[in-house]
Amino acid sequence: VTAMSFSPQAILFDLDGTLIDSHRIWHGLLNASAKAFGKRLITHEEWIVSFGQSMQKNHEMWFHDVDYAEFCKYCDDHYVDFIEFLDILDGAHDTLSHCSALKHLAICTNCPEKITEQIMECSKLNRFFGSNLFCAGSSVTDFHLSSSPSSYNLLPKPNPDIIIYACKKLGVDPKQCMFVGDTTYDMEAGKRAGCFVVGIGVDGGDVRLDSIGQLPKVIASK
Repeated sequence: VTAMSFSPQAILFDLDGTLIDSHRIWHGLLNASAKAFGKRLITHEEWIVSFGQSMQKNHEMWFHDVDYAEFCKYCDDHYVDFIEFLDILDGAHDTLSHCSALKHLAICTNCPEKITEQIMECSKLNRFFGSNLFCAGSSVTDFHLSSSPSSYNLLPKPNPDIIIYACKKLGVDPKQCMFVGDTTYDMEAGKRAGCFVVGIGVDGGDVRLDSIGQLPKVIASK
């Protein structure tokens, strides 16, 4: 393995900002939530610096006195109202076509599960990933090696939970996986999980690229 070449057993992708752009969706959705719950509108300047954070952080920052379950349900139910603003990043489809011919692929995102499923269907990216969607907040019973019957909610990035769980379900060692993301949350989560980390427009990983379309040059053939 060199600084610019890695042959992974699986490739894990962040979703928003890595494969798709939903900036306009989330700003609109959070302001619709603000109106629904009687909160002041969130300025673009306030919101943009927080983009990519978890639903918990959004709740803590702007909706802390609203029931968390109600806030999440509102977002789940009304994301579709803004889906027309969803953009697929240039090079995403070609890159995924290239990768899917070689490796197992999975999504590891801080987006809630219902919203992730809507994005995958609308963007037509679901054909590359099937059921390999791993989302922060999802309740699982087989995360830990012990056979505990209690459920566990996967913590959002920068915690490595989602990535570690995805690797477990794919049957691969995180050290043999590539994780691709676009935020400092992604870089920290990927490194803590032990993956080879590729940053799209962000430092902190093993490799930095300007766009998702450049990813194939990092993937070494066996």
